[in-house]
Amino acid sequence: MVGIVAAIGSEVTKFKVGDRAGVGTFVDSCRNCPECLAGDDQFCSEGGYSTHIISAEHYTHKVPDNLDLAGVAPLLCAGITTYTPYKRYGLNKPGMKIGVVGLGGLGHMAVKFGVAFGCEVYVISRSKAKEAEALAMGAKAVIPTNDEEAIKAHANQLDGIIDTVAAKHDYTPLFTMLKAKATMCVVGAPPGDASFPWGPMLFKALTLCSSLVGNPGDTQEMLDFCGEKNVVSDVEVIDMEYVQTAFERMEKGDVKFRFVIDVNKSLAV
Repeated sequence: MVGIVAAIGSEVTKFKVGDRAGVGTFVDSCRNCPECLAGDDQFCSEGGYSTHIISAEHYTHKVPDNLDLAGVAPLLCAGITTYTPYKRYGLNKPGMKIGVVGLGGLGHMAVKFGVAFGCEVYVISRSKAKEAEALAMGAKAVIPTNDEEAIKAHANQLDGIIDTVAAKHDYTPLFTMLKAKATMCVVGAPPGDASFPWGPMLFKALTLCSSLVGNPGDTQEMLDFCGEKNVVSDVEVIDMEYVQTAFERMEKGDVKFRFVIDVNKSLAV
């Protein structure tokens, strides 16, 4: 969620009334468990559609003034989910060749971050149906997984892949395109168990990893980076009464690339 600070508690020092602020996928934690004490609040096991919410300062983030609030809202979920792998696994070095699997809500942010970091980004998809959108975001090319020749042409070329797809898919062509000692990071959540080709993983010494959103420090760093690079999500702003239609469209894949509910307008009194 993003909005304007309407009131603050007596001990708040980070914000003042009128500041632009954002709250991510969680708004509080116990702050006493081993995970919280290590700075990984997103793993705490103790873990709003309204005109106002009360938010702990620890989980409320400064939103750069130059960014559109609607475009910022998905950054606090899809954005941090795809920003963190770049930083955590060293995939953010300029000139690196990075593959992004899928061009949906997560995928389009992974592309934008890769381009902003100065990487050479390739969108990996079932077809070239979204090629125009991918190129407009700065991607170098779209590699269709249904084209064996395209896969061969990019064999052993990629330094890393960020897989954002939430449907079952074949990992073999992805591992084919990774170079030796490359990184495969999965942030999508396909149903059931996954099967990976162990041959190329072993003989290329590949790293297989995953990532879960980010901690408060990661999130503020991402927002600051977005302000510097002018990165926001591509969104369609809707009113509350349109939510059911939005869900139906989403199930059909008819959204580019995130719906954002204008709660203030919908619940205005």
